[in-house]
Amino acid sequence: MTAAAEACHRTLVVFDFDQSLLEDDTDRWSMKLGGDEAAALRASRGRDDCWTDLMGEIFAVIHSKGVGREQFEAHMQGMVIHTDMLAACKLMEGRTDVDCFILSDSNSVFIDVLLERYVLKNLFKRVVTNPAHFDENGCLRIQHCHSHSCATCVLNLCKAEFMSEFIATTPYARKVYIGDGGGDLHAALQLSPGDTLLARRGYPLMKKLATPAGQDFKANLVPWDSGTDVLSWFQKHLSS
Repeated sequence: MTAAAEACHRTLVVFDFDQSLLEDDTDRWSMKLGGDEAAALRASRGRDDCWTDLMGEIFAVIHSKGVGREQFEAHMQGMVIHTDMLAACKLMEGRTDVDCFILSDSNSVFIDVLLERYVLKNLFKRVVTNPAHFDENGCLRIQHCHSHSCATCVLNLCKAEFMSEFIATTPYARKVYIGDGGGDLHAALQLSPGDTLLARRGYPLMKKLATPAGQDFKANLVPWDSGTDVLSWFQKHLSS
């Protein structure tokens, strides 16, 4: 089979991370380490402020409380991936016809820690997120994922730009996106008829799809409540 023919039989599966692959939100989970000071800092900011920049300030607050890398990472390892969501991921391990990516507004440190914790690092061929690292003093530092000119998305990340790149790089036979947040909408709009969006019920993505902002959505919509729903869909549609 030629490379072009093989590509035409491939499936792209893209996961959002927070409240999609994970049950909870990494940033809000990490804020617990900052106590009342971190909560007050968050409450002082408005909707138009850059969330990623705010998290950089909160990480500095956490560091000022004596929390170093080891304690930080141990805290993040307490986050949960639903048992059936994990099983859904395991269905795709070793598949040469499926490419799994993560597209997330979390950060590289949090994602690396949790993929290691759940033994999923080898599954995901690409992780697109905000770069982060612990500096020489043990303070977590975060940067914007990239610069873009999209007026729809948050300042630090346009998910549509990366989805378009994924699609342009390989002519996938089908594409699947699993998400929950408002930031996933622009990515979902890059899907075509025959592709599938698994959108978490009761979360901002589902609500936005019902507004004029979602009128250009063309793919199949599959609402889900828990990892059990995602596993059921994967078993039916993505089994080898």
